[in-house]
Amino acid sequence: MGRFALKYFINIWLSLAAVFLSLVLLEVIFGNWIIPDRFYPLGVLRNMALHLDASHLYPTSQKILYRRDRYGLRGAYPQTDHIDILTLGGSTTDQRFISEGETWQDVLHANFKRCSGQTVWVVNAGSDGLSTRGYVANFDPWLRQIPGLKPRYVLLYVGINDLHAYYSSDPENLSGFRFYVNQLKCAIHRKSALVNLYFQYRGTYRAQLLSLRHSKIQFEKLHWTTRPLIKNHQSLLMPTLEAYQKNLLILIRRCHEMGSMPILVTQPLFYYKIQNGVVYGVVHEDFSNNAEFLDTPLNGVDYFYFMKLINQRTLELCHETNAICIDLENELPFETSGHYDWTHYTPQGAQKIGDYLYVKLSQNPKFNL
Repeated sequence: MGRFALKYFINIWLSLAAVFLSLVLLEVIFGNWIIPDRFYPLGVLRNMALHLDASHLYPTSQKILYRRDRYGLRGAYPQTDHIDILTLGGSTTDQRFISEGETWQDVLHANFKRCSGQTVWVVNAGSDGLSTRGYVANFDPWLRQIPGLKPRYVLLYVGINDLHAYYSSDPENLSGFRFYVNQLKCAIHRKSALVNLYFQYRGTYRAQLLSLRHSKIQFEKLHWTTRPLIKNHQSLLMPTLEAYQKNLLILIRRCHEMGSMPILVTQPLFYYKIQNGVVYGVVHEDFSNNAEFLDTPLNGVDYFYFMKLINQRTLELCHETNAICIDLENELPFETSGHYDWTHYTPQGAQKIGDYLYVKLSQNPKFNL
């Protein structure tokens, strides 16, 4: 009996050792431990060209061409020091299922060329799922490492992902032992393939829970209400608003340090619509995963009030810092043909945004090229 137990114990340890060595081998091959890669942090996509099928999202017979260059940027430009507008944001900026030449950045570039006779290079540094906190962490190890990058303007199309972000301790306020623990965690995150894989799957899972994944929504089949499920929108959202404000101010400061003027643009959500001054929101039961915020059930009217608070904070900071302010959420109405789900645009929606941004920028006295 004792010999059997010893053999069993040895087999367990040999199996654990084999698993451990396999993980080490995976880290050596796919991680960032031996050969440093300055664009590795936070899973920046680069050196890739994908042909994607978007027919399940909106009517199209063509494959989508999604391309990222060696710096993780999307769109055409002659050199990195010739970029006029660099756009930052989540999936609504990235536009994974909009083909090259049809993103709102491409439309904005084409409008300047056609209407003003100007060649304005508008480059896409959007990243699917990234919040302002993600960009704060990513700004120096990614954007500041791109040789010659000094855009005239940085357009921040943010807010939605911060609404769904899970905020914990602010790394800039940590001290003592907690500071060094956080530094160690960041170092591992920058280098570990397995840790990055975990965060990518966690982000995908959270996006699925919050209905932020790319999926076709049958808007004509939805049920609507005018009554919110909660009343304490501001108090419930306050920790998120405070974190969002701090991160956005950091990004504005980083833009100025890079010699760029920030452009802040408010974001719409399609959980709600406004008709004749009345807010209609999707009922809680029609969300594929029954939307919640901190375990509190929500409907589309609640999200209207949440996004109103986020966008108000964006505009307040914009005016306080003398940036260029564009209130897209309130000024640009959308038809259902302009988006295929709660947040993501069709080519028609991207065209509408590009046209709108051209008018707003070309008429703004702070925008000079």
